Amino acid sequence: MRGLLAEVGQPDREVSDLGITAAIARWPSWLEAASFGHYLGRRIDPALPLAEAVGELAVGDLYLACACARNIPAAHAALEQHYGGNLRAALSTLDSRADFIAEVLQVLREKILVTREGETKIESYSGYGPLGAWLRVAAMRTALSLRRQRQPELAIDDELDAILDLAPNAEIRVIARELGSDLRETLRAAVAAQPSRIRAVMRMYYADNRGVEDIGLVYNVHASSVSRWLAKARTEILSHTRAALIAKHHSETSLDSLLGHVASLEISFDSLLRSKP
Repeated sequence: MRGLLAEVGQPDREVSDLGITAAIARWPSWLEAASFGHYLGRRIDPALPLAEAVGELAVGDLYLACACARNIPAAHAALEQHYGGNLRAALSTLDSRADFIAEVLQVLREKILVTREGETKIESYSGYGPLGAWLRVAAMRTALSLRRQRQPELAIDDELDAILDLAPNAEIRVIARELGSDLRETLRAAVAAQPSRIRAVMRMYYADNRGVEDIGLVYNVHASSVSRWLAKARTEILSHTRAALIAKHHSETSLDSLLGHVASLEISFDSLLRSKP
C-alpha cells in the first residue's frame, strides 16, 4: 500500500499510521493502491496535517464509493447489500408502495452509478460523513423529485409534512405534527438568518444538488471547508429553531427529541431553499 501514501504525498509513512488499512479492510481488494490513493488524495484538505485530514474522512466508505465509480460489479452489489434495506425503510415512510420504492431506487442507481460526461455522481460523495447518510438524503431527494413531477401542485408545506414523517418513531412524528406551522416558520426564519453566502452555499448543496467539491471550486476553497460551512449552518439553524420554539412555550424535551432527528430536518432544507426567501 506504499503507493497509496505516495499519492497523498507521504510515501515514507506506514499506511497503518493513518488507519487507512483498517478502514478499508472490510472490503475486498477491488482497487490498486495508487488508484485509490489518487481518489483519496483529492479529498484530503491540504491545509491540515495529514493524519488529521485523513481522520476527518470516512475512508472505508470512500473506498466503496471509488470502486462503484470504477464500475466494479461486485462493489455495486455490495452497495445494494449494505444500504438497500435501510434505503427501502426510509423511502417507505414517504410512500409505502413497493412499485414507487423500486422506481426511486432504480432512478437513484442510474443517477449515482451511470457515467455521464466522464464521471459518476457517486464521486461527489466527499467522505465527510457516512456514505449511508449521503445515500439516504439522495434517495429522499429523488423520491421528492418524482413526487413533484407527478404532483406539481404539491405545496412546500405538504412536502415538509411528508419529510417530518421520516421521523424514526411515532412519538417524534406526533411532536412534529403538534408543532405544525410554528416549526415550519421557525425553520424558514433560521435559514433566512444565515449570511447570504451561506444561504447561497446551502441552496447549491440542498436545492441544486451540487457536491461540496463543485461548490468549493465556486468559492476557491477545499471541499472540507464547504463541509464545515454546512455543518456550522446546520448547527446554528437547529439552535435558532430550538430557542425560538422554546420562546413560544413548546416543551424542551419534545424539541430535543425532534431536533435530534437531524436527517429528516436536513432533507427539509431542500424544500425550504426552493421556496421564496
